Amino acid sequence: MNWYLILKFTHILFAIVMIGGSMSNGMMELKLRKKSKLIDRHEIFIVMKQVHLINKLLVLPGIIGLLVTGLLIAYIANYPFTIFWVITPLLSMIVVFFLFFIGKKYEDRLKYQAFNNEQIERLYKTHRAVTIIGFSASIVILFILYVMIVKPT
Repeated sequence: MNWYLILKFTHILFAIVMIGGSMSNGMMELKLRKKSKLIDRHEIFIVMKQVHLINKLLVLPGIIGLLVTGLLIAYIANYPFTIFWVITPLLSMIVVFFLFFIGKKYEDRLKYQAFNNEQIERLYKTHRAVTIIGFSASIVILFILYVMIVKPT
């Protein structure tokens, strides 16, 4: 049994799951953003519950799985951690973890504010932060994909 190929296949599956979950979250939050000032608090609460569920079931396991399988692949293939395309995605995944937990904090706050009928200005301010963090995480994820596919030296 070739462990390298099994791990690489699993690694790619985790990438698909994580990116798919992230994009789904982004599309749902973008839909809320496009509604402008006609946002219903109940709709915000429902969307943020779904985002939380996708984060819990897809995005976080995808991030953890990518990190674990990536480290195992590097170990099995004897890739030194001094190679640019090995260390850069590893460090970038730390940034993705950081952005994930900051974004989760803001998403939870937005859900709480919508549920407790907070002022609409606070909802918009928090939603703007969620959008910025989500966009930043997407940029880092695309950078990781680029580095892993191109493998620049």
